[in-house]
Amino acid sequence: MRKICLYIFVLTVISACKEKYDLPFAGPAAGYLVIDGVINGGEGPTTIRLTRSLGLVDTEPFRYVNGATVRIEGEDNSYQTLLPAPDGIYHSPQLHFTDGIKYRLYILTPDGKEYASDYITPLKTPDIDTLTWERNDAGVTLYVNTHDPQNKTIYYRWEYEETWEIHSAFYSTLVWQTYPNGNPYDVDPRDPLESELMYTCWRNQNSSVLLLGSSAKLTRDTIHLPFMLIRPGDERLSVLYSINVTQYAVSKDGYEFLQRMKKNTEQVGSLFDAQPSELVGNVKCLTDPDETVIGFVEIAEAKQKRLWIRRSEVSPWNYLPACSENTVVNDPDSLELFAAYLPTQVHKTSPGGDTLSVYVATPVCVDCRLRGTPVKPAFWP
Repeated sequence: MRKICLYIFVLTVISACKEKYDLPFAGPAAGYLVIDGVINGGEGPTTIRLTRSLGLVDTEPFRYVNGATVRIEGEDNSYQTLLPAPDGIYHSPQLHFTDGIKYRLYILTPDGKEYASDYITPLKTPDIDTLTWERNDAGVTLYVNTHDPQNKTIYYRWEYEETWEIHSAFYSTLVWQTYPNGNPYDVDPRDPLESELMYTCWRNQNSSVLLLGSSAKLTRDTIHLPFMLIRPGDERLSVLYSINVTQYAVSKDGYEFLQRMKKNTEQVGSLFDAQPSELVGNVKCLTDPDETVIGFVEIAEAKQKRLWIRRSEVSPWNYLPACSENTVVNDPDSLELFAAYLPTQVHKTSPGGDTLSVYVATPVCVDCRLRGTPVKPAFWP
């Protein structure tokens, strides 16, 4: 079959055919239901996101499923409802599970369809032993280290959230005074508090790839996994960097599903990639057993550990932002030409103390709020 498909594809390219290409399979118009997240069986919040899969010709970035009823049901007829939030998010600050009871995820979508996972036993997750890093010519490599003294976990999944402090390339002590039409005509001293808010900010991002590990081929349930490389000059290590890693135990079936999902997402673009029908997990549509559902639900404790790295620990780091300053004469005509810039410091003054010229730079190089938030994270030192 693959040889036939390839033959047809080659003929299409050679003949430069401009007719509409029909996909070899057609998914439902509404898309497949996609379930993402892990039910936290320990201390801390649980977040589940519901979306619909997109077709190759769709232009929207995400198709969120809002307005659904999502709950965790026990075989003992107990249930706990997750709270809805924007962008297809359903969450709970804390769930409670009873030893010896199996649970499932139940979903009722706004169109009246019901979905449920298999009943599953909550998994125990070992602690993360350490997060370490190593500096070499390639950059900084991060490692996660863990083990299960009972040799029972075997399969693991990790997620992480990165946070880093950023500084503007230039510190601004000046502010434009402007005409009603928005063009500057003079500069005044800037409020020192605003100068600080413009200079120091924080950025963060969550992991966007499936990070998996297994000790199945080892004699001991021990993991030493390099999971990230930060290359020299990366802004993340320009001041102070932190990463909070979350570790989950995963069942063998769940691990194999995630491996297929990982392979599929890393090979996007091939005609012969795994299709959604090959990514069937442990969730089924109760109202339409033939409908494909993408997702594998696990209940596992979430274990976390945080790592810090200062720029001084990895020097020389050679972070060089693409920023430069220009000098502008302090008169209305000259300043009008640089209305889109921000003033930073006084360049030259007259003997009487009047500002004759100032330094200016593009806003993104002066105001870090354009790239991050000035609100200091609660955990930041």
